[in-house]
Amino acid sequence: MRKRLNLFSKKNQKEAMPLLSAKNRLYATIAGVVLFVVFLIINFFQFSLQKQVTSLEQKKNETYTYLLSVKDLEAKAQILTQKETQLQTYLKDNVEFIPYYKVLTETQLVSSNSANLGAISISKDKSVEFSYDISPGVSLIEVINVIESSAFLDKFEYLKMSSFSLGNAELAKGYKLVFKGKFKPIL
Repeated sequence: MRKRLNLFSKKNQKEAMPLLSAKNRLYATIAGVVLFVVFLIINFFQFSLQKQVTSLEQKKNETYTYLLSVKDLEAKAQILTQKETQLQTYLKDNVEFIPYYKVLTETQLVSSNSANLGAISISKDKSVEFSYDISPGVSLIEVINVIESSAFLDKFEYLKMSSFSLGNAELAKGYKLVFKGKFKPIL
């Protein structure tokens, strides 16, 4: 008689590992719960850090776009600052010609057409050299009285006649008075 092997049948085999004792099962359960809690904590911190990173990236992008928009304004402000510096330099070096020119043109001589204002030279320190071309028929004493009037002389620190010319072809038999002086500051 032959014996056959039945590989599909179950035999009582002794397990290679003895059954876990109750104490070992308790330790394994506690270790599993602790590892699960640690896993949850790590995932919570990872999630919160990811949220912070996303928030910081968004703020960085917003700040970057703001800086790009402000860059144009900053360039304009820099140009404005340069123009202000140029203006301050100009004002410091400016002669402020107009008020002093008006002093010379608003005298009775020029307004009455008795004289024409000739050459004018005003420097930064308000030193001035100017000439009046006097028409023929106007009395020299009348001209001197206008120039020596307190209304005219009060506008100068000092004023002196530097030259006097009579009747050349340019003046058509009139005369020319050239003065040098220094203006007082006009506000």
